[in-house]
Amino acid sequence: MRTQTEEKRRAILDATLEEFEARGFAAARIEDIAKKAGVAKGTVYNYFESKEALLMGLAEDLGNLIHENLGRAMKDSAPMSTRQRIEEVFEPIIRENGRGRMSRVLRVIWSEGLHRPQLTRPFFEKFLLPAFGEEGFFTRMTEKKDFPVIIREYPFLIAAPLIQGVLWQTLLGDSKPLEFRRVFKAYLDLIFGEEDSQSERKEQELKIRRHKEKSSLS
Repeated sequence: MRTQTEEKRRAILDATLEEFEARGFAAARIEDIAKKAGVAKGTVYNYFESKEALLMGLAEDLGNLIHENLGRAMKDSAPMSTRQRIEEVFEPIIRENGRGRMSRVLRVIWSEGLHRPQLTRPFFEKFLLPAFGEEGFFTRMTEKKDFPVIIREYPFLIAAPLIQGVLWQTLLGDSKPLEFRRVFKAYLDLIFGEEDSQSERKEQELKIRRHKEKSSLS
């Protein structure tokens, strides 16, 4: 259960997200954010010292969600193929299908980063480099030989269809909505090979059954 302080912080960030989406970072005003959050203007400054801090607050919440999910995937002891682990990591954003909070925050960060990269660079350095940098989770994962050379060289390409999907839903989602799960499955089929993926899944299902049987006997 969230504390009153956490609830108030969340309300401020929810209002910030709505204002940044509606007006953009430059035109958004602290007083409008405060009004929408149902707090005094001074209360906003008690939590965030500037609009830049509000943007980073949104970014940090998104980054923390990403890291939590990465952490769960890395600690999961159940038998799991590389492909299944990738699917597990990205499941939250796949489930949103470009419409939920994570996708909305990502769009705001992406949009502002195009115009003011200095504002969003700390987010990428703090949260994305640990995942995709030299010692990152995806870098270590994609070092395996079953990945194409281009993926091993640029591990962040694993997430490319989901990033593109978020932008697609923004621009064309009303006229031709995208199905993230189908798109990501097709993308992974291209990387792993559809037949290889099906064979790997059957092998992993067998390992999981054996794992469960062993656990029930112990």
